[in-house]
Amino acid sequence: KKEAIGNGPPTPPPLPEEFKKTIQEIGSGKNISEEAEMKLVIQKGLFETDLAAGNNRLSIPFTRVRDHGFLTEEEARFLTTRDRNNKMKFKDVTIIEPSLRREKVKLSRWDMKKGNGKNTCSSYVINGKWRHIVERNRLEPGDVVQLWSFRIDQELHFALVKLPDSIRPHVPYACEALSGSNGVSQILENIKPTTPSTMIGNVTRGDVLEPEPNDNIVLVPLSLSAEKQRIVIGVFVSDMI
Repeated sequence: KKEAIGNGPPTPPPLPEEFKKTIQEIGSGKNISEEAEMKLVIQKGLFETDLAAGNNRLSIPFTRVRDHGFLTEEEARFLTTRDRNNKMKFKDVTIIEPSLRREKVKLSRWDMKKGNGKNTCSSYVINGKWRHIVERNRLEPGDVVQLWSFRIDQELHFALVKLPDSIRPHVPYACEALSGSNGVSQILENIKPTTPSTMIGNVTRGDVLEPEPNDNIVLVPLSLSAEKQRIVIGVFVSDMI
C-alpha cells in the first residue's frame, strides 16, 4: 500500500540523546563547542529518487534548508568552485547513520537552470557512500529523516536521524507525477494544484522539482488511487499562459 509522503511534524523533534552521546564520544579530547553548534539542516520525507542505487544521492533543496548557517562562508564558496577537470568540488564529511555507525560521505552543490535560462534551482547533495547508508539502515520511500550538522574542532559533521513511523503526519498533497508525452518521471513534494503563471522549465528522469516560493506549475490530474492518498498527475510546462 503506497502512502502520501510527508515531511514530518511541523515542530521538529530534538536530536535524540543517543546521537548526542555519540557526538560526545567523537569529540572526546577534542574542542567541542556548546551543543557542538548543532543545526537542523533539513527534515524531509524520502522519495524513490533519494534511495535509488543508480542515483546514489540525498537531495537537500535550498528552498527546504532550515538553517543555511550550517556551512561557513568559506565552505559555501568552496562548493561553488570547480576542479581542473571542470567538475564541481565536494567536501568530505563524516556522518552518523541512524544505526549510529559512522561513515564518510561527500557534500556537493548542484545548480540547475530553469527553462527560461535566467533562474537557477539549487540543491545540496550527499553522495559518495550514500547508497550503502540506505542499504544498511533499510531506508524506504516515505521514511521521514532529519539531517543535523555539528562541528568538532571546527570540522563539519552530519547526523542522520530516522523519525519513528508513529509521528508521521498525513500529507495529502504529496504527489508522484508522470508525463504521458515523453516518458519523463517526476517526483513533486507537497505541492497543491495551482493556476499556471510561471514557466518552470524542462525536467529529466530522476530530477526532484522544488519550485521557488512564488512559482506556480500546471498540475493536471490523471487518476487518483483507491486509497485517495496518492495522486498521479501530468506535468505540463509551457510559456503559453
